[in-house]
Amino acid sequence: MIAQGTGMTTLAAEPIWNVGKGLWFGDDASTVAPRVDSLFMFIFWVSTAFFLLIVGLIIVFVIRHRRLPGVAPQRSASHNTPLELAWTFLPMFFLAIMFVWGFRDYMYMHVAPAQAEEINLTARQWSWLATYDHGGSPTETMHLVDLDVPIIPVPKGRPIKVVLHSVDVLHAFWVPDFRVKIDVIPNRYTTTWFEATGGATQFDENGQPLPYTDHYLFCAEYCGNQHSQMAAIIRVMDEAAYQEAKAAMTNIWDGRSLEEVGQILAQRNGCFSCHSADGSAGTGPTWLGIWGKTETVRTRDGATETVTIDENYVRESIYDPGAKIVDGFANQMTPFTSEQIDDQELGAIIAYIKSLGGGSN
Repeated sequence: MIAQGTGMTTLAAEPIWNVGKGLWFGDDASTVAPRVDSLFMFIFWVSTAFFLLIVGLIIVFVIRHRRLPGVAPQRSASHNTPLELAWTFLPMFFLAIMFVWGFRDYMYMHVAPAQAEEINLTARQWSWLATYDHGGSPTETMHLVDLDVPIIPVPKGRPIKVVLHSVDVLHAFWVPDFRVKIDVIPNRYTTTWFEATGGATQFDENGQPLPYTDHYLFCAEYCGNQHSQMAAIIRVMDEAAYQEAKAAMTNIWDGRSLEEVGQILAQRNGCFSCHSADGSAGTGPTWLGIWGKTETVRTRDGATETVTIDENYVRESIYDPGAKIVDGFANQMTPFTSEQIDDQELGAIIAYIKSLGGGSN
């Protein structure tokens, strides 16, 4: 878990309307975060002031002009031009400020600087896969609650442009500490960018400061059963550490066994969102001890039959998952294509499943 210190900001550096923003926002760890916070708090305090003014006047008028026995009601004015102009143009003035301010920050958030480094981010049920400009992808993970999520390294103080697409359903890229959110859509690309500032110092379990800061990445668009578990960690580090982390993203086949490569591929492709490797329950059958077992399955036409969990069944289940569903589980998996997982990668995944042991019926 992320242990975070207190990010102190001097009051002199904050606009007066930012008073109380700590009640609404957590750490601000990007250049866009203070912009979002300031506009939000300005709108909040303007709304609060008008709310109190209007409700206060209503209470005063109800008390002062309440109906009393023996007192004739006063004749109501048909209109009051100065008052009507005031309640039209005074709010319009504040709305104009909000519009110009919001449009300026919207353009800032959606137009990446020319020198920004690109990272491609692929979303699928229910995982994130980052691919860097040299073709590598991170292999390090962090255990959160009951699943391992990928760690995506980014440099501190340098703009990063994120090019996003989905291979299945609608998702949303959301990093609360960066105040960045954008939809991730099938069959098209969307882009956003951020410049991470790191935010508050974070500490390890021994209370020692860490040389990096971690920030949660969530899917903010409901995308199925495991939507709440579609997470990742964005790790902000200095330039030297970032370049070292990128250099470590070499060909995953180098220096690793077939089983180790298969585990990395299973993690990257979101297999562990549904299938466990330790026997725990999931929305798909656990892989622990499944190899060689005989299972009852439902075919696409509703018939039942028995199959052996072997190379052919795994291959079919990856490329055509709805063909034979293990009894007791739903047909919810998005099919992979041979371009997404080729024969060599398929062989590695099969080797990894085999390494988890075989069962007997």
